[in-house]
Amino acid sequence: MTDRAVRARVASRRWVVCMGLSAQALVATSCFARAVVPSAVVVQWLAWCPPVVLVFAALVGLAPRHRWFRMTGLLSLMAALWIAWTTALAWRPWLAAPGGQALISIAHVNARHPGRAADEWAVALRGVDADIIVVTECGQLARTALDEQWREAGREVAAQGNTLVGSRWPCVTARALPVAPPARASLFQFQRRGLLGEEPFTLVAVDLPSSWRDLRTDAIEGVARAIQSEGIVPDLIIGDFNTSPGAPRRILVPEGAEAFASAGNGIGATFPREFPLLRIDQALVVDPSRVLRCETFDPGIGAHRGQLVWLAGGENQAN
Repeated sequence: MTDRAVRARVASRRWVVCMGLSAQALVATSCFARAVVPSAVVVQWLAWCPPVVLVFAALVGLAPRHRWFRMTGLLSLMAALWIAWTTALAWRPWLAAPGGQALISIAHVNARHPGRAADEWAVALRGVDADIIVVTECGQLARTALDEQWREAGREVAAQGNTLVGSRWPCVTARALPVAPPARASLFQFQRRGLLGEEPFTLVAVDLPSSWRDLRTDAIEGVARAIQSEGIVPDLIIGDFNTSPGAPRRILVPEGAEAFASAGNGIGATFPREFPLLRIDQALVVDPSRVLRCETFDPGIGAHRGQLVWLAGGENQAN
């Protein structure tokens, strides 16, 4: 085979690679920009591609001299920047704190089966000042130093499945929702005397599977059916959804909003903790007007950043 034929074969392979990466970049961009719900495993896998991979795709495309390769590489780079700007990093430090007094503050973090790190988690969460603290994938954190720390601080501790909750409000309900494993969802209801009247504050904690083989949309629809079977309208649905922000909001609160998209401040991505690229931990509300502020925080341990949400009172909860 001549040198010219070898170069032509290499160029054709590069063309296929560049076009494939560009198509993948388009799918990932659409999913992260909430234009497409990943309703198939293949689309879900493509949607998980972080911007750093697309930057690599850009370098592959920009390396050859042919203008078409350069164009596909440029498209990949633009897709990476778009994802980082719109949803992945979601860095919005300029957002001013909205007015209004918060009725309740909620913190959530995924401990990802802490194992022997229970004491470290107790230290990590000591400074979290929220009315309700939700820890999903809590492992054996119940009946440890964290549990004892919360009780000493006057919090009521409730454990359900893989979720641990420490609340300044009395917990009147704590039970698992009927969802198909490996997805998990728990229902918690809290009563704050003198402010909520007869209506408890209803929270659903969600932990969806992380394997790319498990379709998130199926799991989210299962959570939606479980909530509907309870005949309730949660004030907040919070947890680790392991997917881009579009699908959970569209399925669980079609008329509502994702808290960070509504009133986020700072870096919205939560995974991985050391260099957050993806906003897979989310908080969903039926009434977007109730969200006063949403931030993330670094617990200094584990694989996920935490979420902090401040909510105002709803129509049926105002005095």
